[in-house]
Amino acid sequence: MVVAIATAGYNCLSHNGILITISDTCRFSAKEWYRYIFILTALLSFAGLIVTVGLGCVFYPIG
Repeated sequence: MVVAIATAGYNCLSHNGILITISDTCRFSAKEWYRYIFILTALLSFAGLIVTVGLGCVFYPIG
């Protein structure tokens, strides 16, 4: 489950077909929307990974 959280945000970066289609439909360039997509997908899923690992260390300590 931790691996799924860690990789969830990276499938929505600029190579995703649906994002390219939506940006073409809305007439946005990659320069206009990439910052927001990166924040919403990559950074927030990384923050979720940190929270999950932290809670795992609290509830399931090693040793």
